[in-house]
Order: sequence, then C-alpha cells, then structure tokens
Amino acid sequence: MVVNETSFTENCFWVDGRLHKLDTVAFHYNRRDLMQPWRVRSFDGRLQLDFVPEGTHAENVNAWIVASNFNQLCGRYTGWLETPAGERIGVNGLLGYMESHYAKW
Repeated sequence: MVVNETSFTENCFWVDGRLHKLDTVAFHYNRRDLMQPWRVRSFDGRLQLDFVPEGTHAENVNAWIVASNFNQLCGRYTGWLETPAGERIGVNGLLGYMESHYAKW
C-alpha cells in the first residue's frame, strides 16, 4: 500500500534537528492479520524498516454514508534509514506505531 493523497508526499525523517525528505513509501502487510510483521520501503531505497506489532487499538464506525475502520498498532522497528549524503542510520527495536485506516464519506 502506498500513501499519497495529494500528488506530493510528506515522507521524511529527522536526524539531529535536520529534515531528510524521502520518496513515496510502500507498506507491505497482511490486511487480514495486522498483528503480523509489516515491511516499509521507500521507492528511493533510503528507507528499509520492519515493524513488529505488540499491541493494538481499533475503532470501527459505520453510519451508512460515513464509515471508518481505524487500527493503530504499537510495536518496534528494526532496519535502517539513509541520509542524502549516504549515511546509513541503523534502527534496532525502536518503539513506535503504525496505522491502517479506511474512511468513507
């Protein structure tokens, strides 16, 4: 799954107060079992992370013309990010979260 709602991405990461822009990011996960590991990869090859969920919060609303299926998972990231200068920054067990959200209106 790729998130890009406006033809521009908001994908970036910060290191030592400096913003590093990333290309489009693809999320690979099991839609039927969100608690399985996720893979996150940027199209420019500068982000490769795996996410292992440890807990979840979910909300589902169906009001006919408005619907939302929201899942927020907390867990740990492992992998790496690369700055435009080629500096690779390792990530090992970093606590964070991931979201899956379907909305209809």
